[in-house]
Amino acid sequence: MRLLVREVKQNITQTLTLRRDAYMKTTKMLAMGAMAGVALFATSNLLANEVPKTVNFALTARTQAANAASGDVLKFKYDSTRVTTKDILKLFGVTEKGAKIVLVPDVPVVTEGVTNYVDQIQAQKKDGTVITNLTDRFDDGWGNDVYKGQVNTNSANQSWKESGVGISKVTFNDGAGNSFKIRGLETFKSSGSKVKNGKQTVSESSSLNGAGDGSIAGDPVKPAVVSGKITAKGKGSVDVPATP
Repeated sequence: MRLLVREVKQNITQTLTLRRDAYMKTTKMLAMGAMAGVALFATSNLLANEVPKTVNFALTARTQAANAASGDVLKFKYDSTRVTTKDILKLFGVTEKGAKIVLVPDVPVVTEGVTNYVDQIQAQKKDGTVITNLTDRFDDGWGNDVYKGQVNTNSANQSWKESGVGISKVTFNDGAGNSFKIRGLETFKSSGSKVKNGKQTVSESSSLNGAGDGSIAGDPVKPAVVSGKITAKGKGSVDVPATP
């Protein structure tokens, strides 16, 4: 899935360009200085407007069930298993009330004495306390998209808005047999308010409806057909550097 990133380029005429990037990322695509729009975030002239987003899952995994005979009639059926945010959290031992999955931008991570700012997918308590890092359990990708919007190029304003649709995918694997790869149509929208006292209120949301392969843990692991919706939503205040 994707999120809106606003790219600020300094040149003779000074332009503001709307740009979209990915929203649920793992270490492969989430690292703010080593990923995707991502590497974009590392450039000094780029202003990335990102706010923490709560991610919700409402999926159904269907697996083939055992055949049943009734006289001369052989019956075939499949089982359906709900896969919600709560179910995913339980896979990692997170069971407390109000727990949530959140995409958090700009988390400082120190590696060999060097601080990098990366995106993380975290399991959090209701109050925002981090329970565990789930970043390496998720991945995503995206294809074509179309969008509409506008941006105010006045440096004292800098408000913007955008909405659109695109093809996206989200994958998950808990490393114990439970997995899914959802691909489908994503709708997204983002906006930034007029800058005031160096602050801007940013709102971002997206919704992916799709289906794909998956699996349910067991002995043996059961292949599954998974379908449903994944949503993400966030709103917050971000710092906007002064524009000369």
